[in-house]
Amino acid sequence: LCKALKEDPELRTIPFILLSTLSEPQDIIRGLHCGADNYVTKPYEASFLISRLESLLTTPVGVSDDAEPLEVTLAGEHYTVNSSSQQVLNLLVSTFENAVEKNNELIKTNQELTLAKEQLTIWNEKLEKLNGELER
Repeated sequence: LCKALKEDPELRTIPFILLSTLSEPQDIIRGLHCGADNYVTKPYEASFLISRLESLLTTPVGVSDDAEPLEVTLAGEHYTVNSSSQQVLNLLVSTFENAVEKNNELIKTNQELTLAKEQLTIWNEKLEKLNGELER
């Protein structure tokens, strides 16, 4: 769908965000290959998707018929990407922002787990104390 939209001269300036569960670098290269302007991996926070949409709607989509093919080697595989430099930049920035968002989610989850562990330790100490009192 993305590739068909980007190949149509009348529709190619419509911003296209790929929402995907795929998050390997090769998947992002495939997104570039089909002309995607942004790439967001699932699951995602609604606020993050809204910020991506706002960014795309306020920044014109760069489409160039004379884009030089870009040769990319990733994990030993060679790819040829025919995207404008603006599309490449947009996709790289969105991928970076996506990685930062995922990292922030991991930090938050780690903090929640640390707090839960501390609470479990407190409850365990209380239970051990009560068990000791019951054994007397």
